[in-house]
Amino acid sequence: MYSSADIDNLEERTLYETFLLERIFNLERKWTAERHVEEITFWAGGPDVVGERTHTLYADSINFGPAFTEIGMPLLFVTAFKLLDMVIEWGVEANGRRVRHQFEDKLKEWRPSAGLVLPPAMHAEPWLRDVTVALYERLYEYRNTIIHRRTFSTPNGGLHIVREGKTPATPTTEIQISADVLKQLADFAVGLVMVLLGQRALDTFEVMRLKLCADQLSSLHGLSKFGQLRPVHIRMNYLVPPENISDPIDVAALHQLAVRKIPGEEVIQELAVGILNAEGCTVWMLTNAQLMSSPSTIDVEYAREHGVFLALSSEVRRALTQKKHDEQTQK
Repeated sequence: MYSSADIDNLEERTLYETFLLERIFNLERKWTAERHVEEITFWAGGPDVVGERTHTLYADSINFGPAFTEIGMPLLFVTAFKLLDMVIEWGVEANGRRVRHQFEDKLKEWRPSAGLVLPPAMHAEPWLRDVTVALYERLYEYRNTIIHRRTFSTPNGGLHIVREGKTPATPTTEIQISADVLKQLADFAVGLVMVLLGQRALDTFEVMRLKLCADQLSSLHGLSKFGQLRPVHIRMNYLVPPENISDPIDVAALHQLAVRKIPGEEVIQELAVGILNAEGCTVWMLTNAQLMSSPSTIDVEYAREHGVFLALSSEVRRALTQKKHDEQTQK
């Protein structure tokens, strides 16, 4: 179940829709920027930060032309929904069950009582299933309205859909989706497919990013918010000269420094310990997951034993050049 053949099946189904939404909303660029590592560099034994590389998170403003707004917004809504629909169908098929045509029948297969075995990503993060199903259940009638009745408009660059009752006794309902919320819907749908395919690791950062996206879609799915802050990677470059090789490294203090540097964000910290020697500098990096399980105070040997070898970043090279210049100036 959920074999490599199943994964290939999902990728083939969703290839065009993910391509379309990524290109229109610049999602690939957005993801790259959001994963960008902020760097803070300082020397062991020194009280002050000696270098920083600050990167402003990429924020894309949506400013579609009038013609595209009128035609494209319903297209984008239907395309994002189609990704959710294909995920729903894929899960049913991967369980060896027949996919029925009606949306209501597909939803029944995803009820907890139906015993559907979830994809690994949803098994690891069950809320992904909850948000996906809630979005699907809320939106499928509005998708039908766009396709079959066309009672929609595109005011102020958004999408307004009016769903008339099937009988005179059934009340009319409507939904208003702004361009920003539509982008979040596309972001969530594409991100969901990427983690199901294994093309994006469902690591700490991606879980936080998808939760932030789900929070911004709460008006559509109606579930409680996670209260997720924007996740930001910070790499602490901790450079250790020979005279400080035996000094303890206060991991907890470094985390607090990182948090103070970017208030109001969710900090995902990495620690790169640079050890100076006669040949230059070797760097060992501890990931966020390793830091979360490490003692509050470590030493250089701990970094060597548990970290991975890392090439010098431009920020570290800059700090080393500056130190060499300062030492020569003092002679």
